[in-house]
Amino acid sequence: MLNINDLKEQVCAGITLYKFSKEDIDNIIYYSNIFHKVYIYDNNDEKFQNFQLLNRNNVVYISNNQNDGLGIACNKMCEIAKLDGYQFIMLFDQDSRIDKDSIVNMYKIMIEDKGKSAIYCPQIIFNKKIKECSERLEYVKWCITSGSIISLEFYGDKIKFDEKYFIDRLDRDLCEQIEKKGYKICRVNSSYLYQKLGEKRIIFNIEISTHQPIRHYYIARNRLYYNKKYENNILISIYETIKHVFSVLLFEDKKISKYKMIIRGIIDYKNGVMGKMIE
Repeated sequence: MLNINDLKEQVCAGITLYKFSKEDIDNIIYYSNIFHKVYIYDNNDEKFQNFQLLNRNNVVYISNNQNDGLGIACNKMCEIAKLDGYQFIMLFDQDSRIDKDSIVNMYKIMIEDKGKSAIYCPQIIFNKKIKECSERLEYVKWCITSGSIISLEFYGDKIKFDEKYFIDRLDRDLCEQIEKKGYKICRVNSSYLYQKLGEKRIIFNIEISTHQPIRHYYIARNRLYYNKKYENNILISIYETIKHVFSVLLFEDKKISKYKMIIRGIIDYKNGVMGKMIE
């Protein structure tokens, strides 16, 4: 029977770093005071030098001195955590924010659920507005990776991050694997993760999230790969691509460079180019 104290010993954290800020590092130090162990996967080209963080006994630093993408980073942290004997890992983007109370609430639901779900996730707050939910927990079809606690019992032969994506659609793919195998994703409605989504612009008094041109490359390319992998009707890819094009037209800046990236993403997919975009 799980209890809170035992669970704290069984859950570690995994954080992917890329072009981080001082606030991001302070946030990781905060996590290192909560979790039994914290794995950091550094996707920067230069070796990390923050000794305030690295000198902590419960922080493990991993790097290939290059940007390997989220798929490789998440897989590596899951693999090492499993070898180190942890039963769960809570994965984070560097700019995700969650407090200790929300983490403890997730632990309580994990105990109630008896650890049977493949993933436990919090509510994701993009615009600082918390959605009121009558249910303490819900079983959902998908969640984002950041802020999610992955059961390492399921990880490996059963589910694994597809490294071909590099970034974007990685979480949807993992959730699709879980769905097809009949496992569960449990959302804890009393836990809240504050997540940054792209860059904010105000259009017609509405806050819109936009992305840099390179992100549109991965969005365009990876949707085609995802839909083909899961045998979705080609009309879905056509519809989503048209929607993407019009979204850039209506809401984004740097339209020409973003359209070039969308076209390149489609061409690279057709040519079987996956992983990190070739410069």
